[in-house]
Amino acid sequence: MYSERIFMQIKPKLPFQGFTREMWENLALAALLLVYLLQVVFELVWKNECANLAVDFCAFWSVGHIANTTGYAGVYDLNLLAQVQQPLFPTSLDSSLFATVPVPYLPVFIVLFQPFAFLDPIPGFALWSLFNLVGLIVYLSFFARKMTGQPLKSHFLLMFLLSLPVFLDLFWGQVNLWLMICAGEFFRAMLAGKKYRAGMWLAGLLLKPQLLFLVVPVLLLQRSWKSFISFGLASIMVLAVSLGLAGFNGIYDLIALWFGYTKGLPTNGPEIMMNWRMVAVNLNSLFPSSIGWAVVIAGSIITVGMTLFLWRSSIPVNSPNFGVALLGMFAATGAIAWHSHLSTSMILIPILIVLHKQGIFPQRIFSFWVFLPPIIKFLTFFLAALIQFSILPVGATTLLNFSFGLCGLTLNMCFLVWAYRRIHLLHPK
Repeated sequence: MYSERIFMQIKPKLPFQGFTREMWENLALAALLLVYLLQVVFELVWKNECANLAVDFCAFWSVGHIANTTGYAGVYDLNLLAQVQQPLFPTSLDSSLFATVPVPYLPVFIVLFQPFAFLDPIPGFALWSLFNLVGLIVYLSFFARKMTGQPLKSHFLLMFLLSLPVFLDLFWGQVNLWLMICAGEFFRAMLAGKKYRAGMWLAGLLLKPQLLFLVVPVLLLQRSWKSFISFGLASIMVLAVSLGLAGFNGIYDLIALWFGYTKGLPTNGPEIMMNWRMVAVNLNSLFPSSIGWAVVIAGSIITVGMTLFLWRSSIPVNSPNFGVALLGMFAATGAIAWHSHLSTSMILIPILIVLHKQGIFPQRIFSFWVFLPPIIKFLTFFLAALIQFSILPVGATTLLNFSFGLCGLTLNMCFLVWAYRRIHLLHPK
């Protein structure tokens, strides 16, 4: 009996017992880091550089190389791009899988890639990734200090760094750091009352003009004339410099490339985007196209309507609702933009930092934004392997793409609905 009492008193403690939310999140973040590192290692072992790993950077490298050697007008020539990109495609893969990756950016932004094109693609990608990772950490730390007066908590910073949008940005070698900085500085300038400066930062989103689809009408609705005028002047300057670099023929080829994007190019990947277009692409492969496009048109109208309703009355920049509405607007932009991948969600990060510090944004929704997409991505990898081994039918690929794209679209709509409810139902003033 005595020994039994002693055994009951020294009952072993179960693993993870008493873990706080932050401890569980740290454990999940460690798992995410391991999965991300393994994916990069596997891509290097399989020699998938410029086919999956660094696929976008290799495209940027190619236009930088063309700009350095033949001039800016040639960067939109798909035949010339193919000649540069074909040798970069992994020899271990079937050459029939090769597809030219265009870079539909204004010539003024091509300048960003030219220094990296003096290096070989893979060393250039390593330097580009280091530049983006360090730049991301530095800017988020700077932004948090300026906006909250306190350093960004390391746990919170890690949640952003290990979110899937950031990983995909680094993995593909994308340019969303620049977009995030422009969106963050636009937000910061607006809150500081420097509306001319805000408009100039907004012109930086011309790198991906589809991101301006809602913000420009919102400036007009809010009668933010100073920001609108400075945005217009900065945009004219960007276009003038681009015209001077590439000439009329180069700009004409760029516009033709933009129209190619509306029709769909092989490397667009619309089936995994986070927008309503993704819904149509996937539904149209299963049902008559009229069903898919009906859903897209209805969803897009509702999304735009809710966004404009958010801003139907003036929202003072010193009101917490300003950041809430801005988050809803950029999330809605991701849902309706014709070309919109999950990595573009990085533009939401500065706004999330401020709303989290103000105690406004729900922790549960933020945790979903960080952890749900990588979980879905991992599941799609697992199921894709089952398809590869003929355990699942090849037709299941559509469902995998749909599930991943739907995850991003759902999060965008979740942000928009939350913003709408908070402003017009819970805290209308």
